[in-house]
Amino acid sequence: LPTIIRDAPYAALYLFFYIKAKEWIQPLFFDGSPAGKGIAAMTMNFSCGLLGGGLATLFTQPQDVIKTRMQLSRHKPMYNDKYGSAWQTMKRMFNEEGLYGFFRGSSPRFVKRCLGSAITWTIYEETVLFYDKLLRRRPSRKTDEQAVNT
Repeated sequence: LPTIIRDAPYAALYLFFYIKAKEWIQPLFFDGSPAGKGIAAMTMNFSCGLLGGGLATLFTQPQDVIKTRMQLSRHKPMYNDKYGSAWQTMKRMFNEEGLYGFFRGSSPRFVKRCLGSAITWTIYEETVLFYDKLLRRRPSRKTDEQAVNT
């Protein structure tokens, strides 16, 4: 359950921020469609992926810390009651560490998620563009059949 509480909002925010960043940044890169603009399109997709992954990571960092604490406490026999539920974990963390406790370890996660998001979106968008160009070049079946019949 703690993993779902972290991953579902992350996926939704990740996609939302990527799409919104692309809508906002695209006019800065292009006057029209980004198709066929090469490096500029890749740079835009990378930047939007970086931004989307970064913002989603910041918003879901507290859920990740709670999940991690709960999972790690299960492996320590004497600490099973310390982080028994999500609510108990949140209360204990806030009382012992304050708000900072919810963002512990955010730097490595932030770098990993930002770069992963940027690379993933860049590869995805370039693959879509590649196959779109490939399918446009391929003659349709009707054209081939008409050429044989004439």
